[in-house]
Amino acid sequence: MDINKTLKKKYKWLAADDYWKVHSNWIIKHDAVMRIAAEEGIEFEDPHFHVSNENSSVAIYGGAKLADKRIWTTGEACLLNNCKAPYPFAMAEKRFKDRATLMLIGVYHLGVYSDTEADDFKKKVEKKVEKKVEKSNGLMTSDQEKKIRQMIGSHLIKSEERISTEGWLAEPHGHSKESASATIDLLNQKLKKRAKEEGAV
Repeated sequence: MDINKTLKKKYKWLAADDYWKVHSNWIIKHDAVMRIAAEEGIEFEDPHFHVSNENSSVAIYGGAKLADKRIWTTGEACLLNNCKAPYPFAMAEKRFKDRATLMLIGVYHLGVYSDTEADDFKKKVEKKVEKKVEKSNGLMTSDQEKKIRQMIGSHLIKSEERISTEGWLAEPHGHSKESASATIDLLNQKLKKRAKEEGAV
């Protein structure tokens, strides 16, 4: 299978800055993976957390589904070895969601990974993101950030999700408008689902 052609055919908006090849593997930017998840209608189930070493090591495991297909996977982050960023909760959640999304669309087993999987992948994308921002200034708007903060302030959002999203918002390199839109869509899904469940009680 030609991964490049397959991805480009299905997700025509993918640009050269969104995915690239490292050795024999294809790497996709986290923001692009989240846009794919939103477009496909992937639903992430409430994850379970395992925390150790005074919150410096975080593991998340849970399920996700796309139509009738359901999978479970993990996401982990440890400040001692595989996470240089000072927000392990946010990084663990990213890895969990990215792996689940790529599994559900059927490319993870073919060697397609998110740039959050390794620092070597991330270094490459950070340079590309800087160039892209210089050209398009396509960063998340203040209105989008305000909307996200309002949403995570809801009592329907769990504390782990709130902490993770706050860590994501605090990341120094910023986020694209597309990533912010995908985050808003996913939070909307959670709020609507839990509001419906709360109303049924």
